[in-house]
Amino acid sequence: MNRELNIPRSLSDLGVADPDIDQILHSALKDPNCGGNPIELTEQNLRPLIENLLSQ
Repeated sequence: MNRELNIPRSLSDLGVADPDIDQILHSALKDPNCGGNPIELTEQNLRPLIENLLSQ
C-alpha cells in the first residue's frame, strides 16, 4: 500500500543525509503529536527506530 501511495520507506528516501540523530530524536520527542502514541516514546525506544529508518 505504501508503494501504491508513493510513501517513502525511509528517512533516506526523504533526502535525509548525514543526519544529526540527536537533533531528529529531540525534535520528535517535542512534537505535540508524540503524545498520541499508544506507547510512550523515550530516547531509549525512539533512537533504534530512527536508526532503522536511516539504514533502510
